[in-house]
Amino acid sequence: MALWPATFAILTFSFSLVVFAYERALVPLYGSAPTNYLLGAVLLSAMLTAAIQPFNLSRRRSLLCSAIALPIAPKATYWVGVMTSRRKQLVLGPAITHVLVLGPLTFALTALLVETGRSVSASTSRVSRELHFILTRLVRDGPRGVRCSGG
Repeated sequence: MALWPATFAILTFSFSLVVFAYERALVPLYGSAPTNYLLGAVLLSAMLTAAIQPFNLSRRRSLLCSAIALPIAPKATYWVGVMTSRRKQLVLGPAITHVLVLGPLTFALTALLVETGRSVSASTSRVSRELHFILTRLVRDGPRGVRCSGG
């Protein structure tokens, strides 16, 4: 369990690298404005879906999905982008590309991150209970409700 900060760092870095490379691959096809128009919304919806997890996805299975999706992503980005750019719809083309390529990849990487966090949180339940208590008091009473020892 001592490797969980490194696991989080590697997953976060790989996810940001995937989004950066994906965006750089679509900008020559569509330009920066249509590419970025719905990118955040698709990323957020895929992340929220992975965080809610409507179906049980184990850590092994999400690792397998990520291992399958990562090598396919560059070719899929190019070909789906080319096919949707031929329709000459500036907003709908990148949106379809985001949903078909980046959505599943984001879901797989975020599900892996969520599952890693769940395994860590099971071992650190006491710390999370204390943090929940502090945050609840902070929200309920404001900053004056939390007393700090010291100066």
